[in-house]
Amino acid sequence: MLLLHLKMRSAQYTPIPGTDEEYDGAIEDMANCRADLEVFKREKCQEIKGANGAWKYINDKDDARDKYLIELPASLKVPRNFLVKAKRGSGAKQINKYKCEEVDELVNRLEGE
Repeated sequence: MLLLHLKMRSAQYTPIPGTDEEYDGAIEDMANCRADLEVFKREKCQEIKGANGAWKYINDKDDARDKYLIELPASLKVPRNFLVKAKRGSGAKQINKYKCEEVDELVNRLEGE
């Protein structure tokens, strides 16, 4: 009854680490996926000249659509598998928002799909 009451008030119950193995495993998996996203970012920044410091993941909140889009200046030459999802700005200040299969796979893992 208490748990039902909490949900009705839109509060969330968070287990204490070590009390629920399934919850602990899910939290660890999420942390590993986020770490893998950062590793992917570091590796690609080494490949894409000028990406260091410019690369930004956007829409990384739990309820966001199009999670983990990659924002980079349009002037940078990106790999062929980076698909433009949206654009912002114009001219020399244009920013492209990209999707790629590797990030999509990591996001699917992150969301447990």
